[in-house]
Amino acid sequence: MQNVCGEIYEIDDTALEEIDKFENHPILYTRDVIWVEYTSDADDTDIKSEQKKIRCYTYLLKDFKPELLELPFIENYGPEECKLVTLSKDITSSDDVVKYISHVK
Repeated sequence: MQNVCGEIYEIDDTALEEIDKFENHPILYTRDVIWVEYTSDADDTDIKSEQKKIRCYTYLLKDFKPELLELPFIENYGPEECKLVTLSKDITSSDDVVKYISHVK
């Protein structure tokens, strides 16, 4: 199991539907429920000693090309790491989605 940095949001059903569309669920990514242990709160106050856990949705790429595992692991996906992702801005049609899926699956 790998630890990652991230954020937790409380969203409504409408937002969840929009995120499902964005993530192309269930065709590209699959939405799953996982237990997340968080170590700081919304004010960035350290709460490691309290061992807080919450159930969250996450999107997983379950069916992928093995060579994707050879790419560097990004522990904290922030603004600098976002610059590494260029494919998403080029996706403007359903044909582009098919091309992108064939790139990773």
